[in-house]
Amino acid sequence: MKGYGWPLFAAALWIVLWPAHSALCPVWTPTRATEEIRRLQQQLQHWDDAYYRQGQSPVADADYDSLQQRLNHWQHCFNPPQPAYVPQLPGEGEHLHPVAHTA
Repeated sequence: MKGYGWPLFAAALWIVLWPAHSALCPVWTPTRATEEIRRLQQQLQHWDDAYYRQGQSPVADADYDSLQQRLNHWQHCFNPPQPAYVPQLPGEGEHLHPVAHTA
């Protein structure tokens, strides 16, 4: 685990201070959100490389899974899916449709 001390400490602190199950999104500027997401992605990629290429497991599975969930949550917070298309009706829908609809 040489060289992993600080990232492991930071990850553990992160887990304690910001539960992954929290439904609240962080109150960050777009710039900070981009940076925090980038950092967490890099950390997870570093651990993936250590695990899959080097055969090392520098972080507990539960911690990794928790941080992966946090990344997904943050990505949803700051890059939400586009809302469904809703047609804009002229006159806010007050006009009758030109073609009669029958039931």
